[in-house]
Amino acid sequence: DGYNKYICTLCNDPAYLYTEIVPATGHDAGGKEPVGHILGSCKGEGTAPADIYECVNANCDAPDKRFTVVTGPIPAHQWTEWEERTAFQADEKGNVLTPARWIRECTVCGDTEEALRNDAVNMNVVCEVEGHDYTEWTVVTEPTCTEAGEKTRGCTRCDFTETEEIEALGHDYQDGVCIRCGQSDPNQTSAGPDKTALEQAIAKAKAVDPDLYTTESVAALNAALSIAQTVAGTENAAQELIDAAEKLLTDAIAALEKKPDDTKPGLPCSGGEDCPGKDFKDMPAKGNWAHDPIDWAVVHGVTAGTSNTTFSPNDTCTRAQVVTFLWRANGQPEPTGTSNPFTDVPADAYYYKAVLWAVEHGVTAGTSETTFSPNQGCTRGQVVTFLWRAEGQPEPGGANPFTDVTNSAYFYKAVLWAVEQRVTAGTSDTTFSPNDTCTRAQIVTFLYRACAE
Repeated sequence: DGYNKYICTLCNDPAYLYTEIVPATGHDAGGKEPVGHILGSCKGEGTAPADIYECVNANCDAPDKRFTVVTGPIPAHQWTEWEERTAFQADEKGNVLTPARWIRECTVCGDTEEALRNDAVNMNVVCEVEGHDYTEWTVVTEPTCTEAGEKTRGCTRCDFTETEEIEALGHDYQDGVCIRCGQSDPNQTSAGPDKTALEQAIAKAKAVDPDLYTTESVAALNAALSIAQTVAGTENAAQELIDAAEKLLTDAIAALEKKPDDTKPGLPCSGGEDCPGKDFKDMPAKGNWAHDPIDWAVVHGVTAGTSNTTFSPNDTCTRAQVVTFLWRANGQPEPTGTSNPFTDVPADAYYYKAVLWAVEHGVTAGTSETTFSPNQGCTRGQVVTFLWRAEGQPEPGGANPFTDVTNSAYFYKAVLWAVEQRVTAGTSDTTFSPNDTCTRAQIVTFLYRACAE
């Protein structure tokens, strides 16, 4: 904090001197990109990954006027299997002379962990003496309003597993309805169905200009609107039916996909009313590196945001979202086949066709023969590989400046191509950080540079 001091100008008496505290202004990067990065590490107590920014405030007193913003959690250790270093010894009566000494090592940072074993076969004796070394609880069955759940945790040294019951949550009634399960409050007398939200959604749907959106998304909206109007016109409709119709219509409005239109005003925009992303409350300011790419993504139907008023630029982008964005940027072509090798890609998922198209065109083969891992965060190495394969896997010609990109890595050529084409640079002069996950703003920026510039 700063301060101002005041004294009476009539008497100049120090007894009437008082101080006013001026709150700290906080750091401000001025919309500029990070000037550096701190890599996450599990070494010792661990270090969280962070971006380094330069503060533009003239009065900033931080060293070199720089400050950091944490971008993710501290990485976890990646332990090896336990390895015996000192053998167990006992006398003829079975008394322990020397306990076995076991070591495991983190393959990432080199930290080690030691355990003593008082027999030559298992770790159970250590746990009997010292107590179990538990992992975090894992929820096996989620509790409901009326049914208990279950959670388990295991010992990191032995094979012991502890199971506990999670109490049923109980109903949480609001406005006469449980917000978790939808059950009506038996102790509240209904004042009649409330159609306010449904009628508002109908009015909003009727105001939609169908010429701005794709035929498929408009057809889905019209179908939901027809159902909503029927329910709204039913005098004694149940509140559950009214709420379901309102949700169906609201979801259809949120799912509207804008038609690609290169002539749409605002590319590039001035940052004012002509900005395609002006409705997003979290839209980066004009001049920020992500502003124009987000405008392009909205105009071309690559993504319409996470809601009508948010884009969530700093949210981690999943593998499903990335292939969907890439598929839409390529015109949403129909996959030629319907064979789906992935058990975690249901046919009704929004990314279903995008995944089939990506597999058919060699963009990705999944994380295994039967899994695509759609909800897994997409890494920098993965996304440049997707873009490079979609472009026909062109041969890069430049040298490799990155110490963390080996020539045996699957993303080696993709990284060199992406840097040559200015799709992205490294996280420093000598690192690319291929295992770092990407945000939604970063992904649309990569696509914008690869497809639009």
